[in-house]
Amino acid sequence: MALMIIIVERLPSAAAGSGSEARRVVCKIEWHLDELFPRLGFIVTNSRLSSHEVVKAYNGRANAENRIKDGKNTLRWDKTSCHRFEANQARLMMGLLAYNLLHLASRILFKGRGSEAVR
Repeated sequence: MALMIIIVERLPSAAAGSGSEARRVVCKIEWHLDELFPRLGFIVTNSRLSSHEVVKAYNGRANAENRIKDGKNTLRWDKTSCHRFEANQARLMMGLLAYNLLHLASRILFKGRGSEAVR
């Protein structure tokens, strides 16, 4: 599966917003060969980074948020049921170890099959 990514940047007009801070819109268009329509993503930012760097930064942030969500949903990191700090810490450390082992095993098993297989 090949992927084509086009990044388009547009500076909105002054009348578009009521805020005093200038913002710009970065549009990321992903076109997968096996899909009929492209995937569109819009980022509104006030960053001075280039468009490609903005998309890279936001993709990294989304990846980190997905890992946190995986930990919360799969390993229940957000559940600290004990009243003692040490017991909760031990539970979280065991959860982290389990998550890392699970992620490592999936990367080894699905090596070379694309990022979709790891999820």
